[in-house]
Amino acid sequence: KKVIGRISRRNLAAAWLKWEEFVDQIRAEKTAHLDDEEAARLRKEEDEARHLKVMKRLLNAGLASAFDGWRSRVQHVKKMKEICAKAILRIQKSKLHAALNRWFDYIVEKKELEA
Repeated sequence: KKVIGRISRRNLAAAWLKWEEFVDQIRAEKTAHLDDEEAARLRKEEDEARHLKVMKRLLNAGLASAFDGWRSRVQHVKKMKEICAKAILRIQKSKLHAALNRWFDYIVEKKELEA
């Protein structure tokens, strides 16, 4: 297991490095026509935007967790309502069935008495 873990981590690290190279290449192409100062400013803006995005994600993690909990609870309550509705319907049908059987027995008995 350790060997497989090392190999997979090595593959993951290699893929990460390849991705970083690709991003650096894209950045270099974007800033090739800019002077050093302008390129540095652009990189700084991109980094700040990325950091802001990460911070927002961290701040919203609690909110997202609370929302997921609420959504899960709503789904559970909805499922329980469906189950209860089916159970009540089954009880109602059984009572209706019993009432119809009593009525049918009454009609049969009435016809037998009339005959």
